Amino acid sequence: MTHDSPSERQLIISVEDGSAAEQRLLDAESAPSFYCGGSVSLMKRAIQPFLVERPVSTVKFERTRSTTAVLVLMLLSPSLFVAFGLGVLKSAVFAMFGFHIFSCVVFPLLFIRVTNSIQLSVLLEPFVYKWREQLKRGLPLFVGFAGCLFGFYAILSGRVIDNVASKMETFGLHAYYKGVLVFFLLYFTIVNPLLEEFFWRSFLHHCFGRNERERVFVSCAYALYHFFVLYWFYPAWECVIAVLALCAAGRMFLIITEHVGVLTATIAHSGADFAVMLILFSMLFDWI
Repeated sequence: MTHDSPSERQLIISVEDGSAAEQRLLDAESAPSFYCGGSVSLMKRAIQPFLVERPVSTVKFERTRSTTAVLVLMLLSPSLFVAFGLGVLKSAVFAMFGFHIFSCVVFPLLFIRVTNSIQLSVLLEPFVYKWREQLKRGLPLFVGFAGCLFGFYAILSGRVIDNVASKMETFGLHAYYKGVLVFFLLYFTIVNPLLEEFFWRSFLHHCFGRNERERVFVSCAYALYHFFVLYWFYPAWECVIAVLALCAAGRMFLIITEHVGVLTATIAHSGADFAVMLILFSMLFDWI
């Protein structure tokens, strides 16, 4: 920890990768002390075995008040699509595809085109940088996230986590639509993490992410839309606990993105989504 001035704090993290060393500078000026000194440090140590040397983009996005307002609306748009799709239309398909098509693809591309301040290649390049290395380091994370999440469900199933299969049918998820469920499994495990990591950890992190407070803000917005997914199935207090856990998960994915690569974060995210689909299938077909 170094202090350039009494009003400024900077956290310098040195990352060893074989014979190469990467130094990254994280501005912790506005970070809550417990978050920067505790949770984030623990998460960084947890993924240290998976670190890989990667370039730090020197391209900076300069926000104005108008672009900041637009970005905040985009940040909240997933929650709006999910709340409207599930709460009003009772359609899981609308909620998912509305969020994916508009929030994750159309809105960012329109923003890039209108503002002309971000190159799409800057957002996509980290997905392919040392992709073999990222893939190798991501596979253990896939297994870890999937195993921990499904194991957690197996332990608490019937005790804390209720089977909500009957409620799922209200939103169009029926056990007898096996072809649709298989498609949903593949789509949710492969496409969803790609789109979400592009939106949350590439696009929004490029536009925000200047200090720890902004990183936490984006992670909280990521967790928020999950509240409107879970609200129709579980009591509000359980949803709040899940959102807090998802805030930490979102921050973990961002740490992986910053210090390993967004492709590795996508693979880890895919493992979590795969576990969610296993849980959904378990509820529909009474596996546990």
